[in-house]
This record gives sequence, structure tokens and C-alpha cells, in this order.
Amino acid sequence: MPDKELNAMLENVFGTQGFPIRKLMRMAYWMPKFKNLSPWPLPDPLPDDAFELAKIAVKRITSVDLETRVTCFNVSP
Repeated sequence: MPDKELNAMLENVFGTQGFPIRKLMRMAYWMPKFKNLSPWPLPDPLPDDAFELAKIAVKRITSVDLETRVTCFNVSP
């Protein structure tokens, strides 16, 4: 996501009507809209645990079938 510092740098280098600054303006307009369009939103702070990330991934992969249930089994060695 472009920020104000990048905007200022591009304006200094390319001017206010240059192609890079126009692209940055388009990105600043469209990126927040596309961020919220996903039908499978991720939790905002993603978990650090690999097991939790794997469960989220499997749920997203198998979400095509509404009757699918994901079950985790603990197996002792």
C-alpha cells in the first residue's frame, strides 16, 4: 500500500503529472476496495503457530463443499 512518503518521493522525481504518480494514485484508490472483496477473509493478526495456519489453509481449500468438516486428531507417538 503506497504511503505519503512514497507519494512525496515520486512527485519530486517525476512531477505531479507523471505516469508513476498517476499509477500510485490509482493504487491508493483501488487497493483498499480490493482488500475487502475476498469471500474468505483472513484473521487480521495471523497466528504464528504453524498448526493454526495449516488449519486455516485447509478450511479455505475445502470450503467449496458446504458440508465439509475439518477435524484434528492428536496422536501420541
